[in-house]
This record gives sequence, structure tokens and C-alpha cells, in this order.
Amino acid sequence: MKNLTLLSFGLLLTVHVFAQEMEGNWYGMLEVGEQVLPLEIHCIHPTEGPFELYSKQQTSKSIALQSWSVKKGAWQWESKKLGASYRGEWIEQEQKFKGVLTQRGMSMPLDFSRENKVEDAELKRVSMFKRPQTPQPPFDYPTQELVMLSKTTTGLEIQLHGTLSLPKGEGPFPCLLMITGSGPQDRNENILGHQPFAIIADTLAKLGWATFRYDERGVGESTGDFEGATSFDFAQDASAIFAQLKQHPSLDPARIGLLGHSEGSLVAAMVAAERQDIACIVSMAGPGVGGLELLQKQSFDLQVNGGKSREDAQRDVDFNTRIMDYIVEVNDSVKVVQFIKENVVHPEDSPTSEEDGKLEGKEVFDYYNASFNTSWMRYFIQHDPSKDWKKVHCPVLILNGDKDLQVNAAVNTQAIYGALPFHQQTEMIILSHHNHLFQYTENGGISEYGTLEESLSLETIEAMVDWLSKLP
Repeated sequence: MKNLTLLSFGLLLTVHVFAQEMEGNWYGMLEVGEQVLPLEIHCIHPTEGPFELYSKQQTSKSIALQSWSVKKGAWQWESKKLGASYRGEWIEQEQKFKGVLTQRGMSMPLDFSRENKVEDAELKRVSMFKRPQTPQPPFDYPTQELVMLSKTTTGLEIQLHGTLSLPKGEGPFPCLLMITGSGPQDRNENILGHQPFAIIADTLAKLGWATFRYDERGVGESTGDFEGATSFDFAQDASAIFAQLKQHPSLDPARIGLLGHSEGSLVAAMVAAERQDIACIVSMAGPGVGGLELLQKQSFDLQVNGGKSREDAQRDVDFNTRIMDYIVEVNDSVKVVQFIKENVVHPEDSPTSEEDGKLEGKEVFDYYNASFNTSWMRYFIQHDPSKDWKKVHCPVLILNGDKDLQVNAAVNTQAIYGALPFHQQTEMIILSHHNHLFQYTENGGISEYGTLEESLSLETIEAMVDWLSKLP
């Protein structure tokens, strides 16, 4: 395939694995840096399914798998909900599938076998990593578990469960509604054991600010379906919650603002663009440029950081841009499917064997279709947050780290600040040696997120607290 770097599995000895042999449970260990996340796949029927993925350290709910295929020792599937795809080769000597999980442009080694090592992984996780900043109960301030209501675009009611943390004493208190980043996120924005939203809520409650943080639709205790939801849907949820917080007797309706991390900042801008009653916004690593431009820079920086040459990284970016340009042009999932088939899967590049050629083509198609042709990705690629920031008329704290490889600090902070029509009490702060999660770092790579003991730097918290203290 022209200008396309395929996943390489090396010269592995494989044997034929029949689909009938897949029935039952398969276990894998996803390692990000040194962090270990046990996964389970339940195959109820070898050919008809259902096929379900479990990540029990994160949620008890199953995640449906699609495009399930077992052919000539190769196992493939995708998860539309996670925007992820998997391909593994059967290794007879080791009695396992050796493969790679790809999620939104990032590839991670992942093997599956019949052996359940979940308990060993949990012991390894607990013994290796400490999260000293995570608040532990009992708390010396009151909290309330609330259920907020929202609706889907079709009118179906959604229950969003969350935690309201209140300062001690008499209200009404100022409040921040906290909006998490991309992917299925719980109220604490739990990422590889880090819980930055819980840390922020704990800190602010002790300093006179209330916060409300919630499980996204279809995550944790919240109802609804995460799969198929876009930033627009998340903005609808956040706006509905904001309106209900204004009615809470312990909160000052004139002093309720938004705090968003990454995509959560984009959502905050969308909400504030439609409402004139937002008191303030804390933007943490928020996008200021369109999704296509952001993903181009993100892909290049992550690949170079991972060891790929700048030339190869740019070649991959250029190839992916062809797909994203077409998505922007047509905005039609069916036409995108055809475009990927015609422009990504080239028959002349397939192996000699007709069967192998079909397998190769399906592998490539599934990878690109799962990566780019989802509701979330199509919306994100086409959306330009600068149009929302231009309509924001409240104070904004623009925070980012200079080692952020996912949302480039220099590009996006300037784009947000430049778009804002209202600069009174707005500040832009780029923290030195900070990554996308606002951890202190020298490298910024994704692989170290889980290995760092710090969940959220003190500089980040101090910048936030200092800015909030200046607001009326």
C-alpha cells in the first residue's frame, strides 16, 4: 500500500485456528508503560456471538465487539464504542494470540490467551504504583450524590450520576461543573489510576468552591449509550446539568462556571457559546483549532516522540489527511466507507494468494474504518472550536503544558485567546515541563502517563486556585 505503514508482527510461526475453537473466555494484559490493565473477552457463540469485552478495573459493564473474524490463524475485531481495533496472530508454541490494539491512532501490544492472570496483574499494579494525591474518605466537607437528567437527540431520557462536593459552612457557594476529556470517562476522569478531577474537587472544596463531576452517558452509574455520542451530545448533557445546578439551594446561580479537560474544554466552549449565564471557564489543554489540524499535529508529534523519523511521520500524516479531507467534504459515513475501500485498500498491493489478499484488505479496511469512520471522529474532524470561543463572553483561564503532545500548547492556547472577544480577567498560562495530563515530565510521551506517581502538578492546582480567587 502506498504511503501506508502496516502493523508488523515479525516472522511468527502460526497455525490454523478454527472459529469454533474461540468459544469461551480470553484474557489479556494491556500495558501502557508499566501500567497493567487486565482485559477479558467473552465469546458466547464462536461465529454468531455476542462478543463482549470487559475491563473490570474500570467498569463492570461489557463493551460489545464488532467485525469479529477468525481466519488462517488471524483474529480481528473492533469496538465502535472505544474507537478501537485489534489484530492478533496465533502462536502455537505459546498458546496465545500475539497482536496489537489500535485506538484513535495509537497502537499498543496486546496478547490474549486462555490463562487468567487478572489477580497477578492487580498485585503488580498495586505494588508498583502509588497515587498519593488521590483523596481518601472520610472527607471533612459535605458531598451529595445527585442524578441529573438529560436527553438524547431522539428524546430518550438519560440519567447522569455525579458527586457534588460542597465547602463547609453556609452557602450559596460558587461552583465549577467539571467536564471530562475524550473516551468513556467516569466522574473522577480516572486515567491509568490517576483521578485528577477528584483531586481538583477536594482542593476547591477546602477553599470555598463547590464542584460537580459526573459519569459520562453510558459510563459508571450513568445511563444512556456512549457509543455513537459526539461532542455535540456531551455538550447537550453538560448544558442540561448546568441548568439544574442553578436550581440547587447551596449554589450561587450567578457564579457557576465550567472546567473542562481536553475535549471537555471544547465542550465547555460549545455550552458557553449558547448560554450567556456561564460565570467562567477553566480550560485545561483545550483545543483552539479544528479537529483536522489538531489531529495532524498530534499524530506527527506522537510518532516522532515514539521514535519514528520525521519523514515517515509526515508521510503517515499526509496519508491520513486524505481520509480526513474527504470526511470534511462529504460528511457521509456510507461514502466514507467506499472512499476507504477505493483509496486505502489497493488490490494491486495485496499478496498473491486470493485468500490472503482478502484478509489483508479486510485488516486494513477495518483499521481505517474503526479509526476514522465513527460518529465521534467525523464530528471532531469537522468541528472548529474557534467559532465557539468567539461567542464566549466570560473570563477564561487557558492552561496547557509545553510538553503536551496531544493538544499542542503554543498553537491551541493562542488560538483560544485570539478567538475570545472578551479578555477581561482572562489569563493564558503554559506550564513548563508539563504533559497533557498536567504531570511534570521531561518527555511528554503517552507511555509514561501511568508510570508517573504524580497525578496533577501542584503548579497546575496553584494556577487554578490563584485565578479563581481573583474572580468576583
